[in-house]
Amino acid sequence: MASKQTTQTRKVDLRSQRQIEEDRKKLFTKVREPFRQQLIEIRENILDELDCSFLDIDDKDAELLSRELCNNTQIKKIDLRFNKISPLGCKLLFEDCLETKNTTLEELLMWNNKIGCDGCDTIYRCLVANKTLITLDLSENRLGNDGFFKLIKALEVNHTLRNVILWSNGITSAGIQIFVRFLKTEYTERGFTFLNCVDLQYNNIGGVGDKLLANMVVDSISKHDSLVTLRSAYQAPKKSLSLTWSTTNLDEGLEDGSANTIASGNEDDILKLDPSLIIKDSVNAGVKYHGE
Repeated sequence: MASKQTTQTRKVDLRSQRQIEEDRKKLFTKVREPFRQQLIEIRENILDELDCSFLDIDDKDAELLSRELCNNTQIKKIDLRFNKISPLGCKLLFEDCLETKNTTLEELLMWNNKIGCDGCDTIYRCLVANKTLITLDLSENRLGNDGFFKLIKALEVNHTLRNVILWSNGITSAGIQIFVRFLKTEYTERGFTFLNCVDLQYNNIGGVGDKLLANMVVDSISKHDSLVTLRSAYQAPKKSLSLTWSTTNLDEGLEDGSANTIASGNEDDILKLDPSLIIKDSVNAGVKYHGE
């Protein structure tokens, strides 16, 4: 009797495994490889990270991706760099999925797609509601100042997003002016900012943008300290903020985009940066610097 039971159990296991293989073959039969394999892995809910970079994913593919992510409870990071996702794909991914349905994803890399300023409308609406996304990379997507403004507006409400990477998006000193105003408000009202890292390298902020950022990190903390003294009952925590910026994009200056000024560091380091040193070859220890 025991032998028969063992045989029957094996048959059930084999049949189940065969059924799984057959079901996998039927899934997404009209989707090209290797994107089809990625969708299967999302469906099976077994991965923490998913690499979908360099797969020529377009808006139609983004719809399938969004649909599967709505039901996924495992994946925390997705790499969608170097694809072809436009504002329509952004709507399908951000507004229809990440806004409220997916509550797991923490890191999304979308470097070098076709998002543009229009795509930031749906990203804004998503970030206002999303409570899980921590890192968002939208580098090389031609967001411009208008797209940057929309992201800043979302950050006024969203306190979950910590890291924002915006390399080479055509942001100018006008965009930096709005960003600086936002950060000053953060420090004035809270005594700290929820952001950990903002990377604005290879944009077109120029000398004016350099000075605005350098002055901001000094002035804001000075005001912060005085406010803490006045509010004896409120001791605001000092969050670490890393700001990285440069005055040119990859299309200008040196081949590596390092013409003019790049300054970065944690909050304590960057606060020591004297604006008068911004065109010199030395700053305080701990601050990365490249000058002319």
